[in-house]
Amino acid sequence: KKVDNDRSAPLLLAMTSAGGRSPDDACLISRLWLGWCAAIAYRGWSKPLHEEDLPSAPRGVRSEPLHRVAVELWEAELARAEPGKAQVLSGVLYPLARRSFYQGGALLVVSGLCNSVARPLLLKSAVESISPDEPLWRGFAFAGGLGACLLLEQWSKTQGLHIAGDEAILRASSAAMQLVTLKAGRLRTGVGSDGAEQTLLGKDLVGAADMARFLPLMWLCLSSLVGGLTVVFVLSGLAGGLGVLVMAGTFFVSIPLGRRAKRSQAAMLKASEETAGATRELLDGAKVVKFMGWEETYLAHICRRRATELTHLRTYRIAINVVVQIGRASPIISILCTVLVLVLTSPDRFRADVVLPIISLFQALRVPFIMLPMVFQILIAIQVAASRISAYLQLPEQPAPPAAAGEGGTLVSLDGATVSWPARS
Repeated sequence: KKVDNDRSAPLLLAMTSAGGRSPDDACLISRLWLGWCAAIAYRGWSKPLHEEDLPSAPRGVRSEPLHRVAVELWEAELARAEPGKAQVLSGVLYPLARRSFYQGGALLVVSGLCNSVARPLLLKSAVESISPDEPLWRGFAFAGGLGACLLLEQWSKTQGLHIAGDEAILRASSAAMQLVTLKAGRLRTGVGSDGAEQTLLGKDLVGAADMARFLPLMWLCLSSLVGGLTVVFVLSGLAGGLGVLVMAGTFFVSIPLGRRAKRSQAAMLKASEETAGATRELLDGAKVVKFMGWEETYLAHICRRRATELTHLRTYRIAINVVVQIGRASPIISILCTVLVLVLTSPDRFRADVVLPIISLFQALRVPFIMLPMVFQILIAIQVAASRISAYLQLPEQPAPPAAAGEGGTLVSLDGATVSWPARS
């Protein structure tokens, strides 16, 4: 049975307070709980959606103004910086992603404080309200507050990661891709390696963008770290200091591993570019290679370059995995150390209303101590990719062709010259 949903769509739009089919036109409440897309989902329930039924892209990620502004920012950066020292990261990518990055960061700070401050304190109060001396409504009130805190924590985290981790990174990566594409069409012949733009787009830019989506977690980690450390010392006193020291030790151990990963990543990208260049050289000269019988020599040459690339890749992966595994194991060891010191020094404080919040706190601190070392790796990857893109964008370009005179303009102008033609034979 065919159902016409077009009659009910305007009513549903009014109910969801969307005010339009695009999230840019929706009111604040509709954007908060995604009510603007309810009419689209309702219309597509019984019949296929077409292109005209879908909303347009948000203003922040539309290509026309974004690419134009990116070109203008890069031209301004070239004019400001010294020759060869212009930086695409600070001159183009950061200004384009700054607003969304800070907006999403504010929501992630709220999520971090809910996770490390509000939730442990509400859990402590909820456990204390189980006492027979407390009224029943008090327990239900704290249980409801704990549920609302969990809802706010997850919602702010999801929205913050979407704004700062999707929109901001999409704007920056799209702008960088546009600049590299335009530069590839103007690059002087013989400058740079063959297929350098493909390596920049396929490895540097895409790889850095995938890692950069986790960079906004820095806001959540910092807020959770500050709030969680404060609540740990309030609840457990100096006993929690030992657990914090164990977690801090993992952070300092990760610093030299991060430096090692940075060197390995830079070497890996360079080796990858050399491998791609050698492979492209083989494909372009396949007839000559086959005619001269150089297949085995070329194959060994490419395999050596690939082996060098894999060596650097293996070192990079090992360093990253060691950092992650140390961060995952630190909360368990920290909880055991804190509880052991608490039992030995203050047996009277070894109660459920103290131990359960401590466990919740160290689980909340697990994310900062895992992600903060990874944030350094992400920043390193972004810096390496941006430096390579900046160097590529500043390579020499083809000289501009001489401008032809307009219609009716002067083509030749002579002053004090003698012009002659040979006589006809």
